[in-house]
Amino acid sequence: MRKIRSIGLFGTLTACLLASLPAVATPPPDVDTLVPLCNGAYTGRFTFDFGNTTSTATVVVNTTVLANNAVSPPVPHYTLRSQAGHRNSPNDPWTFETTQRQGENQYPPAPAEAIKFVGRSSTCELNAFAIIDVVCPNGTVDNRGKQQNWIGCGL
Repeated sequence: MRKIRSIGLFGTLTACLLASLPAVATPPPDVDTLVPLCNGAYTGRFTFDFGNTTSTATVVVNTTVLANNAVSPPVPHYTLRSQAGHRNSPNDPWTFETTQRQGENQYPPAPAEAIKFVGRSSTCELNAFAIIDVVCPNGTVDNRGKQQNWIGCGL
């Protein structure tokens, strides 16, 4: 019985080549979500934009309330909260940047925006968190929240 040694050598060379390649980076877990508020009277929007360069990582959190053009409810009373967080490793405490915007009888002129810009490392973690509270036309409060983490900041 004759063995073909070139297949074994090819397999060994392939394994060595694959082992020498850098690990595949975790893609940014971006979010752009519309949620109905007050049974569709309004629409909430959560936008989490994660990104990185070779040395830094960022998260931009935007939260807003939009008019639903299909219905014409009264202009809402709302509270928007956007929070961008970071920690260097799982054992470190979180640090946060938070923006809160409130309004009554108007739609937000701009989203509530929070930004976190940090040095990139394999143990870095970024967090995006947002809450929308809207007083509905019937007087009840609709509360929606969204959260997303990025462990490793793309490394």
